[in-house]
Amino acid sequence: MSQTKSETTAKELSLFADRLKALHAAMKEQNLDAYLILAGDEHLNEYVPDHAQRRAWLTNFTGSAGDALIGIKESYLFADSRYHEQADLEVDSKLYTVSKIGRPEAPSLDSVLTQWLEAKQSAKESRFRFGIDIRCMPVQMWDKFQKLVNNGNGELVPLTQNLIDPL
Repeated sequence: MSQTKSETTAKELSLFADRLKALHAAMKEQNLDAYLILAGDEHLNEYVPDHAQRRAWLTNFTGSAGDALIGIKESYLFADSRYHEQADLEVDSKLYTVSKIGRPEAPSLDSVLTQWLEAKQSAKESRFRFGIDIRCMPVQMWDKFQKLVNNGNGELVPLTQNLIDPL
């Protein structure tokens, strides 16, 4: 059973911060600006076995739906209305912005990604590189992100190994 924020110890919060730092290091090795962790696994299941609970391992969010978008400077957890309260209880707001999908003020994954693409482009830096474990992504989602990233002068980077697994 999940703990409330008041029951989560400082040691546990530090553990999630350390995991995020380790992922940032793995992203830098791959020269990635962003990395997407989907709720599903390699079989595109919504309810995944323990060994494939990558998003929960990284963010502490245990809902069956919701994706994490990890950037070098900021990270987001996107949760639909079934999980708004649970996300608030489980996710450290110092590490992640919880976007409550369905609320008017909540940014979408696409809008955050577009902002990051535009910021990198306006800074005249190298192309924005967005990494995804292609084994965990439906083709339609890949096509959508490919179009979005290409329109923003970025590159969608297909990874055949999930960056979380070796951590």
